[in-house]
Amino acid sequence: MFFLVQHGAQLTTYFTGKTDSTSQRAFMYETIFQLCKEHYFLGVGIGVTPKFVFTALYGTSNIPDSMQRTMSAHNLWLSNLSDVGLIGFFPFVLLVIWFIVHAMKLYVQNKQLLAAIPICILIAFVAISFGSSSVFEMRIVWLGLGLALTIISLAEQKRNLQIT
Repeated sequence: MFFLVQHGAQLTTYFTGKTDSTSQRAFMYETIFQLCKEHYFLGVGIGVTPKFVFTALYGTSNIPDSMQRTMSAHNLWLSNLSDVGLIGFFPFVLLVIWFIVHAMKLYVQNKQLLAAIPICILIAFVAISFGSSSVFEMRIVWLGLGLALTIISLAEQKRNLQIT
């Protein structure tokens, strides 16, 4: 509570005072969606999507010295689809589906707090991935997914040992 009182003004500026953030994000999504339609099979190449977004926003792919980085996609799903196309995106979708199935199965079988952690991490991953820009910016989330997969694997090993 003390933290909120002390840093309330700073926290408020994170959610207000944004000028054209929503319309700019919609424009970026439209640009990336068009990129996905044009390069649907193989994509444009890993890490190349920010170049197209930067070009669409600023009219050039030359990054001024005053900027430290390009503007990214702000959507992991669209960014991955445009980077690697359907061929590369399909295994990513399979991983997420596998994760959902095993996380739900673990929770249904155990119904304990530890069994709910993979589901919570998956929900956080999906929520964060719509605001995050790339695989690299989601490093912490990937560590969380690794922890969730470890919990699932250990629970399945424990169940297999009890069966035999």
